[in-house]
Amino acid sequence: MTTTHKVARQAFQLAPAKLALVLVAALCAGADCACAAQTTPGGGRRGGDDRVNRPAEMLWYPTVKAAIEAAQKDSFPVMFVCDDRGGDDKNRLTPTVERLSGWPPVIQMSQGGPGGLAAVKAHPGTGDTPATRVGVPRAGGPGAAARVEDADAKALFARVKVPFRILWLDHYGNVVMAQRRPDQSDAVTGVVANWKSTLATLERFFKDTNRHGEAFLDRGKLREAYQELALIASCKGAEAERAQACQQKVRDRWAQLLKIAADSPADSVNRAAIIKGLRRDVLGLDYAATLEEAIEKLGVPKQVAAAEKPAAPATPEAKTTAAAPPAAPAVEDKPLSEVVAARPTVKEEPREDAGVDASFLKGSKDDRLKDANKLVQDGLDDFRKATADTADRGEARNGLLRGAHGKFDKAMTILDQTSGGKPDAATEKLMERISMLMYGCLKYQSLPK
Repeated sequence: MTTTHKVARQAFQLAPAKLALVLVAALCAGADCACAAQTTPGGGRRGGDDRVNRPAEMLWYPTVKAAIEAAQKDSFPVMFVCDDRGGDDKNRLTPTVERLSGWPPVIQMSQGGPGGLAAVKAHPGTGDTPATRVGVPRAGGPGAAARVEDADAKALFARVKVPFRILWLDHYGNVVMAQRRPDQSDAVTGVVANWKSTLATLERFFKDTNRHGEAFLDRGKLREAYQELALIASCKGAEAERAQACQQKVRDRWAQLLKIAADSPADSVNRAAIIKGLRRDVLGLDYAATLEEAIEKLGVPKQVAAAEKPAAPATPEAKTTAAAPPAAPAVEDKPLSEVVAARPTVKEEPREDAGVDASFLKGSKDDRLKDANKLVQDGLDDFRKATADTADRGEARNGLLRGAHGKFDKAMTILDQTSGGKPDAATEKLMERISMLMYGCLKYQSLPK
């Protein structure tokens, strides 16, 4: 017999006045029970909460954005779960969701708070690829047929190429790690238990990456700076924004160099050297296409553009000068945990003055070539003084770089004239190196911001 029935039975034995009081109490008790039945395990009411849940069940957020917003309160992880549906039954739980929904420790964590997680589930639309259509269950409970389109879920599928059933996101929405279908609840609870340590490791990685990238930029190593910062520039958060701002400084520096080329005569050695240096700097980077469009606007003929692009060396001797610069580290489509574990190394290119040899010009019978040799040697002396680690930044340093650039420019003009535009292998190799030195003289100057 229920409490309400007992109260009603006793009421018939009471006086009318007391009967009214008892009935009121019974109605209030019933109302309290009804309210309690509508209360979620997390303490909120169904109608006012953006989480899809039932009492004593796994708590699922309706969208990735909603889960991230919840995770930001306590910096706990977002567990993004994806599976194909089982068979043609729209109401059947997916295998991974079914497992997670049956593990009490995971259910408890899904309620949020310290030591908790924010869970969200998604699945590919029937017959569609994960990258084109992603449905996320909404009101109706686990496995409900009703779905909403989630742009954030689509973006995760489009970006992450490694196999996964669970993606763990930080409170910014960065993909930290990918996980296959777990066999035991420990695989999930272990991630949550170590989450603070994981975030601390990521924080160190972000700060170190920014420090290395900014150091490259400070030395005028534009390509290396851009590559280093690219490891985290596509992420979200304060340190990622710092990397994005520094990358923009690199792009601004390239734009300044391109303007110098645009202001130079169309057929000048200086313009050719700058364009060649810029193309070498951005080769293989995501900025290459943008820069190429800007170069084409200068009216550079396509056949000339092709000739100016770095080519594979014809001989082993030419490898140090004509070979393409080191490739950019491959970090796209990988969770941050894999990037941190691999810690891609950005290889610094050799100095522009390394191994430059113009001594063969001294034995020439043509006095112009002997003059070219002296110009190269004097230019190298100025360049090395200006780019030494102990050199003071400022106008004196820039004066040395401008002086070196002028000497290299004159030497290039002499070599082009004496060869009639058809240099032999040794002269062509030297001209390639001098061209990079001219670009370096401009790149290392303290250009205005």
